[in-house]
Amino acid sequence: MQSLLPRKNKRGRKSTTTTTTMELSQVDAVKALDASSSTSSEGGNGGKTDLLDTCDDLAYRSIGLGFAFLTIGIISGAVWANEAWGSYWSWDPKETWALITWLFYAIYLHGRIYKDWSPKTTAAVSASGFVIVWICYVGVNLFGVGLHSYGFFK
Repeated sequence: MQSLLPRKNKRGRKSTTTTTTMELSQVDAVKALDASSSTSSEGGNGGKTDLLDTCDDLAYRSIGLGFAFLTIGIISGAVWANEAWGSYWSWDPKETWALITWLFYAIYLHGRIYKDWSPKTTAAVSASGFVIVWICYVGVNLFGVGLHSYGFFK
């Protein structure tokens, strides 16, 4: 997408050239950076607050996307287990921890949307959820006993 904007050529004269969207977004980014630095230099906390809000929003969107993929993975794994072993769910440690992870992130998303949690609360909950994911994917494989466990440290 290109637009016509007056620009200065090498001699300093205005000429009409095409400008790409990427160049426009860079200009917008510089303007936003200038605006946030001017707010923080006035003694306010505008730049830091904007950064925290951006990080909080990015974490929320990432967890929402990951939650959707986790849901798809659990459902497709249950369908595959039914074809392979004749039951959708066998309460294997890996399946149980996947369910715990899914419930934990469902609580996170519910609290973020409906309970209006603060960014500090959501950051603490999402970090705790990351620990649960590590328990599910690493701890159960190394220390658990079951169909999905390899038991390297028995």
